[in-house]
Amino acid sequence: MSKQIALFAAVAMAASQAAASVRHTADRAGRVIGELMPDGSVKIAAAGGLTMLGASAHAALPAAVTTAISDAGTDMTTAVTAIITAFVVFWGLKKLASKFGWI
Repeated sequence: MSKQIALFAAVAMAASQAAASVRHTADRAGRVIGELMPDGSVKIAAAGGLTMLGASAHAALPAAVTTAISDAGTDMTTAVTAIITAFVVFWGLKKLASKFGWI
């Protein structure tokens, strides 16, 4: 359970840092565009520039987060496999019992 909490905390921290970076970059881009185009076309140019910045802004995840995600995926795969196996065994035993007339 603590592994999942640590994973969520690390992902939340990375997302927060990415959002702060995008806001900072967008503020700088808006100021630069405002200085370059002082006429009425600033809003259109700024919107287009911010759209491009937002599309390409991706934060790199720390190595610990990447490892935790892959470990969680492995754990989930193991759990799902065990559950499916249990259901198949239960179904098989029930089918066998019905063939022998035990049920």
